[in-house]
Amino acid sequence: MRLFWTCLLSVCCSHLAFVDAVMAQPVDRAGRISGTIVSTKGGEQANLVPRKTWRRAVVRQKLKAGDVLRTNRSGTLAIVFADRTQVRLGRNSTLVVREVRNGTPSQLRLRRGKIWGRSPRGQSNLSVETPSATAAIRGTEWAIQADEDSAQLQVFSGSVELTNELGRLLVGTGQAARAERGIAPVRVNLVNPVGREQMLYFVDLADGLDLMGTDNPVVQQARQNLAIEDWQAAKRDFTSLANSTDLSEQAMGAYGLYVAAVKSGEIPEQPRLKNSSEGYLALILMAAYDGDLRKGLEFADEALRAFRQTPEIHVAKARVEVLLGEPGKAMKTLSSALDIFPDSDRLIVAKSDWLREYGGQPKAARDLVKLVVANHPDNILARKSAIKNWMAIGGTSEAAAILTPALVQRPMDSELLALQAQLLLAENKLDAAKMVIDQALERDGVNPLIYKSLSAYWARKDKLKIALDTSLTASAINPDFGLGFLTLAQIQYDLGEGDLAFQQLDVAERLDPNSPAIPLARTAIALHRFAADDAIVNARKSLQSYRARGGEYFNLSENRETGSLVSQAFRFLDLEGWGRYYADRVFDSFTPSSYFDQALNQTPGPFLIRNFDGSFNAQQSQNFDTVSSFLQGLALEPLSVASSDRRLRFDNGNFFEAGIGGFYFNEDLRNVRQILGGVDAIVDQPIPIAVNIDARYSDSGDRRRRPDLDPFSRRQGSDDWQIQGFAGAELTSSDNIVITGEYSDQSADSETNILTQIDDRFELRERVERENRFLFGLWSHEFGYRDILTVAGGLGGEDRSISSLDVSSANQTPDTLSSTNSKFHYLSVNYAKGFGSLDFRLGAEYSDASIRASSSRFDFGDPAIAAISNGNPFVTTISEYRAHADLRYQASENLVLQGQLEYVSGELASSQAGNPNIPGPDQFSRLNWRIGISYEPVEGQWLRVANLRENNGLFDFSFRPVAVVGLQPNTAPNFRLSRSDSTIVRWDAEWSNRFFTSVEFQTQEHESVRYFIPDLPIDVFGNPVTIDRVNIEANYWLGHNIGLRASYAYTNSNIAGTFITGANANQAIGPAFGCSTDDGPFSNLCRFEQGDQLPFVPGHFARGSVIWSLPAPTRLRLSLAGSYIGDQTGDIGTAVDDALIFDLRINWQALDRRVIFDLALLNLFDAQYDSTTAVAAPRFTVLAGVGFRF
Repeated sequence: MRLFWTCLLSVCCSHLAFVDAVMAQPVDRAGRISGTIVSTKGGEQANLVPRKTWRRAVVRQKLKAGDVLRTNRSGTLAIVFADRTQVRLGRNSTLVVREVRNGTPSQLRLRRGKIWGRSPRGQSNLSVETPSATAAIRGTEWAIQADEDSAQLQVFSGSVELTNELGRLLVGTGQAARAERGIAPVRVNLVNPVGREQMLYFVDLADGLDLMGTDNPVVQQARQNLAIEDWQAAKRDFTSLANSTDLSEQAMGAYGLYVAAVKSGEIPEQPRLKNSSEGYLALILMAAYDGDLRKGLEFADEALRAFRQTPEIHVAKARVEVLLGEPGKAMKTLSSALDIFPDSDRLIVAKSDWLREYGGQPKAARDLVKLVVANHPDNILARKSAIKNWMAIGGTSEAAAILTPALVQRPMDSELLALQAQLLLAENKLDAAKMVIDQALERDGVNPLIYKSLSAYWARKDKLKIALDTSLTASAINPDFGLGFLTLAQIQYDLGEGDLAFQQLDVAERLDPNSPAIPLARTAIALHRFAADDAIVNARKSLQSYRARGGEYFNLSENRETGSLVSQAFRFLDLEGWGRYYADRVFDSFTPSSYFDQALNQTPGPFLIRNFDGSFNAQQSQNFDTVSSFLQGLALEPLSVASSDRRLRFDNGNFFEAGIGGFYFNEDLRNVRQILGGVDAIVDQPIPIAVNIDARYSDSGDRRRRPDLDPFSRRQGSDDWQIQGFAGAELTSSDNIVITGEYSDQSADSETNILTQIDDRFELRERVERENRFLFGLWSHEFGYRDILTVAGGLGGEDRSISSLDVSSANQTPDTLSSTNSKFHYLSVNYAKGFGSLDFRLGAEYSDASIRASSSRFDFGDPAIAAISNGNPFVTTISEYRAHADLRYQASENLVLQGQLEYVSGELASSQAGNPNIPGPDQFSRLNWRIGISYEPVEGQWLRVANLRENNGLFDFSFRPVAVVGLQPNTAPNFRLSRSDSTIVRWDAEWSNRFFTSVEFQTQEHESVRYFIPDLPIDVFGNPVTIDRVNIEANYWLGHNIGLRASYAYTNSNIAGTFITGANANQAIGPAFGCSTDDGPFSNLCRFEQGDQLPFVPGHFARGSVIWSLPAPTRLRLSLAGSYIGDQTGDIGTAVDDALIFDLRINWQALDRRVIFDLALLNLFDAQYDSTTAVAAPRFTVLAGVGFRF
């Protein structure tokens, strides 16, 4: 008989377990769906039409019109409705789903209880009925509490109309109202406009057990049973603990039994546990689990009166205060407790979490908890805190080192799995992250951290609609979605839902007003929309938050084309000085955008060297150090080689974008036709790889003079094509590579009318053919946080041939073919490490170049005649070794010191077979330095001083720091390996949020310079020269998307040694361009004196510009600039006329940035002036281009 009852009981239990399992599964439903349950806690039920029975409410249950949901004392439901309204239903509540549809009137009915909701702005048409009033929701954030006789409405964002039969009332942001039966709605005071308490938070079981804390293996077993939802087994485990003689285990057992009962659908009574601090802690956590946070706070205050010496009570109280939206009070609670228990691990960990999440100080949080982890490696709370701290500052390898043993200790901990997923996403290991996410969801299907990771995964995979649904689920489960709101905003903006994207940012800002990430995201969106004012406002706000965080700045995304978002906001309106100030001010040696900002900084150039389009701007010259900064940024973030110009991206997620376009340039003496195309893409498989490829073909006509050939020659035209590619890849979480290559082919012709001057017919005079090849690669390895080794190498070459035709000769082989073949190699090894406030960099570089030159005579018109060599090739080889060490010390937020030493040695050798007169190798060695200091005595007034000695290298790039405290010398055309000395003093001043000025003085001595007469290929050579220059710039943000920039530079330049112009000019009919000092070849005809002004270095240069933009959907930017060039001498020392030139540029990006129109009208009013004596400068010039992105 006993066996019979045993078998019967077994069968019944099995049947009940089967029924329980069935009831725990969502019911499949067809037809129109009104919403989906995304989170449950226990104690929630659903009555699903057409059935009339109650069943357990379960996650992923689809809801239809007529369904009824209810919660008991402990229940909480999260629902996402069809119109994207997110709802949380509180304890002891009943909600009827009347009907919810996207884009049409929808209704819910709250019979009793509490409901919180967030509806899409501008798209919601939802009404929530209560027994006493109806709330008409039109896209806002709101909370309603109702019973049979009254309803209370609170509005945290947007507006809601509350109506009943006796009246109506519009309730706006930060307001509240109350309606009672038989009484019209009235406005009441809203105590907490942030609304965190009304989001119906609770402390879940895992967090509660962590707060109670014990290493008892029974607890770990109970955790595993809870993870697999085996409530009966968990109850047995907790019963065992409740029967323990240890007070801590008793309290934990009582707490676990309470939660397990709720999870299994029971309504347990709270036990009497007020005889011990452990019991009080259990009561606090039970109330917090129920969602009755105010009661939990009452328990905490009561417990502290009786058991003030218990750190865990203080921690629990602070946790409840945070969930009630009172982080300031939580910090006071923790600080006062730490005064009593300065060595309490629990309190230290809690303060660390607070500093990271609410104080914006992840580095301080990291340092605070570091000792706890070291002394107590099994403290799981300390581990979790340390992992989050490291991840917040980008220390992924350190976070992984802590996470791995933590997962061994707790393999089924859903929070640890969520952190692992976030870490894998940060390392761009998307598929690995997805596996962890799936594993975590199996164990905890309502963890918001996991859904946050899942939404980020789908966004990075460029599956935006799936990402949107997942993000809405995550924010419904946890309405304080944190930085997840940024992902949600990016998704909705990318889907064309700009207003909803701004809604997400509004919510994020209200919940965390001190986060710099939210205004940074607004800045990015504003720039994408050409909304210049919004970009500047939010960029400044981000910097204010940055300073409030103690100087811990970060960028949303790294972009080689735009740099940091803050700097770009000002540069968009050509407020260059302001943009540079912010870029330099937040420079960090290990942040990629800092180097991209350096590459974008405009470096003044006193020498009148024209741009490709014929324009000249002394405030913006070609600086080859930009290549160095650019490559150093890529070494830190290889995926930044690709960027989307059409779409807004906050991350390095997958995308593909191609473009094609055309360009036309025309002025009096030149015209250019160009077609170009390119591809940018990022993929995460098989490893994260970014690719950028650009190609172009140009055909040009050119009639500018060539007096270096003969007085009767001019250019004819050229055609060239070029292809350039970048590829960046993350091989492992610690290893990155970047490869770039370039190939170009160009041919250019010149012509002469030396024999046909009467009828002005021209014949071919010279053909230059040039082929360039370049390949460069780098590998970087991250040993740890701010601890990086970079190895780089490159090789390349150029083949150039010059066919010179002597059209006046009767020789059988009158023409000359000169060939030059050059090759180079480059190798660099660099190490960088941060020691707190000190950044140390050490590097060595080797480079060599060999040039092989030969010539022969031939007949261009008769290829059958064999060429005759002019002798053996002449070979030149150069090798160079460099070593540098750099220290950058941030003594405080306002004081930075930086110093660098560089040792250079090398050898120059030439040879020619059969020529005994070639001198022996020339060896050289030099010591260079860069020393600087910056100091900000008051906010907005920044002073910098630097002294630099440097010399040209064989190549235009180096992996040494190119700036010292953000200062770089003005550019100069230094000759070969010559040296230059510079002293720089700069004062940046931000006088208001509208006005900024900068003053910079530089005194420079250049050992040797070589440049050309503007618009002519005629040499100008000096050895040495000095330049003193003062530059003043003012930036004014006018508002209305208008920026004003004005600058003036005074330059005092002097010839200090040998100086020659026109040395390469053809003097066949007399010296036309020659002038020199006494020791030069032209001193008897035209003489320079030491102390004379340098030719083509204007003494005065002034420029003013106004930039205006028209935001989306138009996306138009217009620039009008005027430049004055004065007090300038020419190649023979005579004065060159002053010039006043105006330029107009228009950029229009139509059809959501898919079509781009560019128009530039240079020398707008067709000013006539000379570049030098008898050489006309470019006149009115038109540049027009159109491009398409897809």
